[in-house]
Amino acid sequence: MGNVTGAAAERLATVLSEAASEFGAEEGNRFDYVSLRVSPLLGELKAALEGMASEEAGPPTERSAAISAWLNFHNAALISSIVDRGVTRTVRDARGFEQARSWRLGGLDYSLSDIRHGILGGNRRPPYRLRRPFSSRDPRVSSVVTPSDARLRLALCDGTRSGPALFVYSPDGIDEQLEQAATVFVNHLGGVAGCPGASWIALSPLFAWHSRDFGGPRGVRAFLADRVENEAVAQALRSGSHKIRLMEYDWGLNKCVISK
Repeated sequence: MGNVTGAAAERLATVLSEAASEFGAEEGNRFDYVSLRVSPLLGELKAALEGMASEEAGPPTERSAAISAWLNFHNAALISSIVDRGVTRTVRDARGFEQARSWRLGGLDYSLSDIRHGILGGNRRPPYRLRRPFSSRDPRVSSVVTPSDARLRLALCDGTRSGPALFVYSPDGIDEQLEQAATVFVNHLGGVAGCPGASWIALSPLFAWHSRDFGGPRGVRAFLADRVENEAVAQALRSGSHKIRLMEYDWGLNKCVISK
């Protein structure tokens, strides 16, 4: 894809930031979809998404600009889709939620799944799927962010109570922003749990589903040990002596009500 002026991506980031500020809560992992539905911001968010889609050149290709643009687009499109499809209990109730709708960017079509697993997921095979999102002949493969960054998995919202928090990303300082998202998820959103005095440590299933992104089981331990704030847990992860258990993933919609 060619480069764009960045105006459309900046507009989307601005509107998404306003929505996150007004309707987000609890470390960014709860969102008031009901209030957004009747807010003028919903129309602005949809217009900003369409503004990105109307750019013939598509999202930017420079790495930091591309990462921020794709992340913001995915997370904004996720919120818009939850509202449009009337999801109230779990996104699993909406058949084919991640694949049902596509947005045309730079003349090519991308679903939420394409962006999540293809563009920002290193074009790796999604969990429980048989194929990669894009074949070698698919023109969209040229937009895959390389080299991949495991922290992107902890920046992609999924509309669940166990998923990553909503942040708004910008090309300037993208590394620090991704690190913040990872740190919040690990320490405040159930990324890691367990008693160092016991023989086990519990992790979010995200680290099992996307283990290859982190370099396998050892890579997962190292990634978490570098970020978990509990030093005893960090030491246990580094030692490799504790068994790993997976927490139950809460697929319930991360909805909340913001009192004004």
